[in-house]
Amino acid sequence: MTAERFLEEGLQRLRSDSVLPFIEWLDTVYAKSYSDHERLLRESLVRLTVAVGETLIVEPGAAIEKTVATASHFLREPSPPNWRSFFNASTNSYPFGPGEGCYGVEELGHGTCGVGSGCRSGVGFLYFCSAERMRILEAARSAFRDWAAEVEAI
Repeated sequence: MTAERFLEEGLQRLRSDSVLPFIEWLDTVYAKSYSDHERLLRESLVRLTVAVGETLIVEPGAAIEKTVATASHFLREPSPPNWRSFFNASTNSYPFGPGEGCYGVEELGHGTCGVGSGCRSGVGFLYFCSAERMRILEAARSAFRDWAAEVEAI
């Protein structure tokens, strides 16, 4: 899957009035093709974390702030150690960010950790990190639109 196609499909899922179709789609893609598209899938989770984190009001020094900082660092310098730092920070700010923990969205009907539930990839954090789901949805749309514009400019 090319970055262009991935972003196009993601933006299509983000046209909904709910973040759930996007969570189900990204978690399914992650579960079925992570080994083939690891970089692309990791970058999507990191970009979503930064975009959503910027919409949340958090106290300085809060775990969410560190998660956003490590996500931004990973985008500047993608590497296995920086991914681990981001993943660990996400774990420490659960349910914000795709770290350790269960992110399965029951409403999707895939069981707690089934493919498409949001748990496999951790993208279910979009559902759990804030009660203001429309704001989260718009942040996800913005992240994917901005990324698509960057890819198109290359």
